[in-house]
Amino acid sequence: MYAAVRGSAKTLEKAKQLADPAAVAVLTGQQAGLCGGPLYNVYKAITAVKLADNLEKKLGRPVVPVFWVASEDHNFSEADHF
Repeated sequence: MYAAVRGSAKTLEKAKQLADPAAVAVLTGQQAGLCGGPLYNVYKAITAVKLADNLEKKLGRPVVPVFWVASEDHNFSEADHF
């Protein structure tokens, strides 16, 4: 199933953990846009990873960080102004 998925060994291991019934996810995402920029996206992704790591230690169960790029959202009226 994961043959077409590429990523680091850690990324693939985390993805496989989602099959564990005890696993939970920290889910975040961002609509692509000019304001906020790429740095904001990186910040949100790093925050999700750190939060997942902390929760995994506290809960004693797999916690998988998931970052979703809302690329299907083409609402120009939301992104055409500050």
